[in-house]
Amino acid sequence: MSTFNSVSEALDLLVDPFDNDGDWDAILRRSAPSPTHRRRRRMVFAVALVALLTIGATALATGLADRFSAWINGTPGRPAPAADQQGFSRRNAGAYASFPHGTKLRLLLQRKAAGTTFSLLGFRNGDTYCLRLIRSDHPVAIGRNQCLRAAELRGLAALVIDDASFTIGRPAQNVNGVFGFASDNVRSIRVALAHGARRVSVSSNVFLALASQPAGTPQHHTIPNPILGVHALMRDGRRINIPYTVNGLGIVPGGTKPTVPSYFGRAATTNVPGPVKVTAPIGHPQIGWISRHERRGARNPSPREPWFAFSFSRIIRPDPNNPIAFAVGLGKPLHQPPLYHPRRGPDICLMTFAPLQKRAGSVACFSKTFAGGPIMFGGWTSDQVPEFSGIAADGITRLTVYSSSGRTIPAALRDNVFTVSVPQIELPARIVGFTRAGMVAGIIDIPGTSVGRPCPAAVFVRSVSQLPAPEPWEQINLATMQIDGHRVLGETPAQVEAALGTPDRIDKNASRENGISVPRLFYGGTLPSTAGLIVSFTRSAGRVYANTVTYQSPSLTDVKLGHVLREQPPQLQEQIRTTYGSVYRPFFGYGADPRLGCIATFRDRASRAGISFGLNPYRPSRPYLTMSTNGGG
Repeated sequence: MSTFNSVSEALDLLVDPFDNDGDWDAILRRSAPSPTHRRRRRMVFAVALVALLTIGATALATGLADRFSAWINGTPGRPAPAADQQGFSRRNAGAYASFPHGTKLRLLLQRKAAGTTFSLLGFRNGDTYCLRLIRSDHPVAIGRNQCLRAAELRGLAALVIDDASFTIGRPAQNVNGVFGFASDNVRSIRVALAHGARRVSVSSNVFLALASQPAGTPQHHTIPNPILGVHALMRDGRRINIPYTVNGLGIVPGGTKPTVPSYFGRAATTNVPGPVKVTAPIGHPQIGWISRHERRGARNPSPREPWFAFSFSRIIRPDPNNPIAFAVGLGKPLHQPPLYHPRRGPDICLMTFAPLQKRAGSVACFSKTFAGGPIMFGGWTSDQVPEFSGIAADGITRLTVYSSSGRTIPAALRDNVFTVSVPQIELPARIVGFTRAGMVAGIIDIPGTSVGRPCPAAVFVRSVSQLPAPEPWEQINLATMQIDGHRVLGETPAQVEAALGTPDRIDKNASRENGISVPRLFYGGTLPSTAGLIVSFTRSAGRVYANTVTYQSPSLTDVKLGHVLREQPPQLQEQIRTTYGSVYRPFFGYGADPRLGCIATFRDRASRAGISFGLNPYRPSRPYLTMSTNGGG
């Protein structure tokens, strides 16, 4: 149990900071009782003090005091430079969801990348711990801002709170990395990339890892080098894999580079703890105060956007220590597309106001409010620590998240609006709504995050000897990207038809670019899932031309390699490298980047063109090959 050296320490931790010339001990001395009341008040004060110390100790024991000493027992970093503080204050003053006026930032870390200094700033607001990453030369910019409550950090050795992504200079450099919190027991952080690894120190219970590389151009692509995992190197010599989701897409098991071709597949089914049955169902779930147009919360400063409007709304902040706010009320889109069943609005809608943003953010409308139960999601982000938000019906007074890791996290709930942050690596999870009597009134599941899995082998239903002879449009020359001796890429739809013959289907309005219809041609089938060849077009400089051809036909043959889609992708990759190495250079190997899936790409050595091939892991019987004017699709 945590203890305090003075009453002032306990009060400072339980009361939000404010400007004061004295201190708590001095205030208590000045307010000392008169002798006639001293004995009675002494007993009352003693009881209050015991309660205060118990509450304070409990708050810290369930918070961060035992592991994040720089933030709890001391002062992290040093005061932020004046420019950084002023930039934050200016940004904060113009934001819908703002932090308390006078919030003071601390400079926790600085790192240099691409010749630019980046500052990691931090501050505490009640039991909320916030990090702000900015370019030091752009202190007013939005930067990257994330806040977590103590309950959301509890029990973790370290946590990647967000990704960092900046583009700097000319020629452009991409700066990417991660930042987050680390407990006292963490000595340093190791970041594993697709190519290489780097290690950074921990300071003030936070870390920041940045790396830069050329952004590349359409003519000169840069090989991707994503972060695949993050590890905490502990003071006792252990190495712990800490939560990290690659680009919000999936998790690499163990945080180490895969040794076989991989993709991000469906999340594993995991038994999530917590209640599974509703014991106190709500008969007719609703939000009464919205129906009655009660003025709860605050006035909505943005009831009408160019694309959306509220007829009645109020601003609700579920967590008083986190500025994230929501406009909730009755509204509807102003330009909704034609629907089979048009909405008979207005609907209950939830609009997000993210911290330090100068405009309203995403909005979710519930056309059939609570049709699926008394808890509804308004949406969530794909960040490292997604913020889940939504609405809960009257009768639900408490919401708790039960994560697959075994942790329980209380959600912030106020006036039927809730929000809670859960690291992606702890998903799947379950949100349970309780009544005031502690009965289960509603349950809603949060799906799990995709996980890295080995690419499956291609499945060949028929052998080469069983295949029909290739049609003219099934005969290619990879060296020249010609089809049946004809140039197709770069040609107009009419020219493509003249070269390949009449297609089985013409999708005249596959897309529209600047009001102009752009078609697609299908050969050997009429659907994307069955066609042997699909020719796609684009529009540039007023001209529509073919920019991609995609084959799924098993009879596809190359003049040198034969039936290319009857080879396992790793073998095809080696054949292209050895046969056409003078024409193409490998860009990334088959399944080497799980973000992209089971795919390989070669770039043309003399142009922007390229080829790619691979398979859909959920349909391995239809491998594909693509030739493209812009680098293999």
